[in-house]
Amino acid sequence: MIQVMVWCIWRCRNNMIFKQKQANLERMKQEIRHYGYIWIRNRFKAQNLSWEQWCSMDISCMNV
Repeated sequence: MIQVMVWCIWRCRNNMIFKQKQANLERMKQEIRHYGYIWIRNRFKAQNLSWEQWCSMDISCMNV
């Protein structure tokens, strides 16, 4: 998850510098949640982890 956060912050930084876009904290939080979900679901083969469980931080189905 730390890698996902750093990557999203880096993307935001690049958009600010190279595309003159304003930083949007809400958008960054949504991206972190979205890319984190994709990464966890694929990395741990947690096919039964739903988006609703991820948003509520219910990871009991992952057997961790």
